Amino acid sequence: MSTSQQHQPSPTVRYEVRDGVAVIRLANPPVNGLGDTVRAGLDSAVARAAADDHIRAVIIVGEGKGFCGGADLRQFGTPAATADPTLPDVLTTITHSPKPVIAAIHGYALGGGLELALACHYRITHRDAKLGLPEVNVGLIPGGGGTQRLPRLIGAAAALRMIQQGTPVSGTRAAELGIADDCFDGDPLGERSATSRTYTVERGPRHHYSHNSSTLVEPASSLRLQRVPSFDGRAEPGSSATARSAAARSWRTACSAASDRWPYNWPGGAARP
Repeated sequence: MSTSQQHQPSPTVRYEVRDGVAVIRLANPPVNGLGDTVRAGLDSAVARAAADDHIRAVIIVGEGKGFCGGADLRQFGTPAATADPTLPDVLTTITHSPKPVIAAIHGYALGGGLELALACHYRITHRDAKLGLPEVNVGLIPGGGGTQRLPRLIGAAAALRMIQQGTPVSGTRAAELGIADDCFDGDPLGERSATSRTYTVERGPRHHYSHNSSTLVEPASSLRLQRVPSFDGRAEPGSSATARSAAARSWRTACSAASDRWPYNWPGGAARP
């Protein structure tokens, strides 16, 4: 694809247009953490693409070794961590985009990084990428919609296992479970993934189950969805629980341990990796 224009909505987000497709790059090393400038830039870039009549679709990719490693641990405990737009705000912008938004995942999509991908209309992933919600390993639960969007994709039981165990799955397994729509090898913007992107552009935006559950005709799926309330992305039940957990001293110590890569013994439990 040829590049027609480039723009930088924030210091950590890059935007370019290739043949009618907006490519949004997360550029916040080392893991493309969802800090304040990433959230602001991503929200602005998606809104920009939505308002551009020449844009047919949006692709979100990560620069470097992975798609997105989740929250920016360097900002925890600072005003930047809770600055607007918040992660739920950004994910709502993505979900309600009139243009199809595709997450092209390589390396890893963990924690808030996977929640970002789940908010997109489509997900394509490298076969060897790691996708997961590891918040339990630092005493948290997913607070950016993961507890709501994941069960709507793969069912409550499978989602609960991923959330409780905190163990990531491969890109291949993610496609088998239904988290990803397709797998690719090589570059997320390369020829193999281009086939998936072209297909999704032609299909247009896909509404999440909470918006369009009446179109599901399989009885088993319908029964499963009846047990999972609708979710519009605005009120994340997990976010309040996450806030309570984050206020705990044990969580703050564990977060520091994770950042500094030293083991932490949880009160009443064994050390977690």
